[in-house]
Amino acid sequence: MLMGSIKRLILLIALFFLWQNMPAVQDIDDLYRELLSVYDAMEYYQADFRQSNYWKTQDIGMESEGRIYIEGERFALIYSQPSGQRLVIDRAVYLSDDNDKTLIITDIEHTDGLYKPADILRHYWEQSEKELIGSDSDIFTLILMPENDPYTSRVEMEIRKDDILVRRVYYEDHQQNSVEFLFSNERIDERFADDVFDTAVEEDYMIIDNR
Repeated sequence: MLMGSIKRLILLIALFFLWQNMPAVQDIDDLYRELLSVYDAMEYYQADFRQSNYWKTQDIGMESEGRIYIEGERFALIYSQPSGQRLVIDRAVYLSDDNDKTLIITDIEHTDGLYKPADILRHYWEQSEKELIGSDSDIFTLILMPENDPYTSRVEMEIRKDDILVRRVYYEDHQQNSVEFLFSNERIDERFADDVFDTAVEEDYMIIDNR
């Protein structure tokens, strides 16, 4: 009798600590608030990424990979494949290619500015039909279907339950073209070298400034 009571007590304690360490996500709105809280609190974010682009009409796909860096409003994609390419957002958008020796500069106002998970959610949340899948797995799958958006027809995010970090983002437009990002090896609030946001190029580069 005593042994049974002890076993039940141990089980209750284990369940209590398990519950204490789980994110307080009960429904889709809880997940929205929790994800915004996690990403808004970050000062530094970096991760490996794998990018898949698909163009429906041409039936062409392209794979690339590299590392992503975010500090405040600054953002960089440094590609290892294809090597020599980088995208930097720092008061303007800089797209450089060491192989073609080109640098294209665009005003940030000409972009949608949706390059961070929290910004993506804020932009589409109120205008979208929503679905949350995965209550029985270790991943939440959040599906947003924007209404009357001129470009985007579907956004998917896969979010790990243990730390509420996004491991996958998928966009699809009305022509069924798509882009997908997979993230891994994240480092949160670990400082990195400031030169990841460097936009300087050598004198022999062709610079196309569209600002």
